[in-house]
Amino acid sequence: MKIIQSILFTAVLATSLSVYADAEFTPISDIQDESLFGNDIRSRVGVQGFYVPRYSGSDNYEMVPFPLIDVSWRDTVFLNSLRGLGAQYQFRQFHVGAMVNYDWGRDEDDDHHLEGLGDVDGTFEGGVFAGYQLANWRLDAEILHAIGNKGYDGFEGKLALANIHKFFNDRVIVTASIQSSFADDHYMQAYYGVTSAQSVSSGLKQYTPSTGFYKAGGALAAAFGVTRYFSINGVIGYERLLDDAADSPVVQNGNQYRVGAGISYRF
Repeated sequence: MKIIQSILFTAVLATSLSVYADAEFTPISDIQDESLFGNDIRSRVGVQGFYVPRYSGSDNYEMVPFPLIDVSWRDTVFLNSLRGLGAQYQFRQFHVGAMVNYDWGRDEDDDHHLEGLGDVDGTFEGGVFAGYQLANWRLDAEILHAIGNKGYDGFEGKLALANIHKFFNDRVIVTASIQSSFADDHYMQAYYGVTSAQSVSSGLKQYTPSTGFYKAGGALAAAFGVTRYFSINGVIGYERLLDDAADSPVVQNGNQYRVGAGISYRF
């Protein structure tokens, strides 16, 4: 379901406060360092709701609930419902790591405009990421490649810059971020292209997009620690489809908006 991909851009920032940071939204930072499992293990569960486009480029929106699971061990190994399973190494202000995630694909019945295009199968994807933090600024990059021959069978990546501020003894965390995404021609063809056969069945003109940056946007998120363990968060985001993605006949509207809110409990 490509709607899950739409959620990730907004969720990654919302949960980055605690992520959907990726963003594109990072996990909500813990209000306290202590955990019921000690300092080695940190865990958080919750639920978030997002009002997002039905697919990337859709002119129709839908409210979607999304579960939040976030577990980490010594800030090294993590399991996250948005970022997947991974491990990272930190050295001063730098961090690098690798992860395995899942791209949910896109269903033809996500929107009537997709009729005749068929489904984009979901696929596991693996990749690497890196980041650098200086004071309140954080720069992140990641690149992921599809595993196997299902789904988009290519690579995609993201660049993001965030500014983070904490208030009221770290009980309120506000993050503003900008992000841009790029992909190869395989990914672009899967989500924004139209083959000759799809053109016949859908009525859309044949279209072959190329490798490059295909969207950019920004988001503003805030998290509030209601108690020692309970937090609430909200986020608003905007994306603009670029170049070959914006020109695709699959796209109804190149301006994409997202709004979300959620609750989480740390234990």
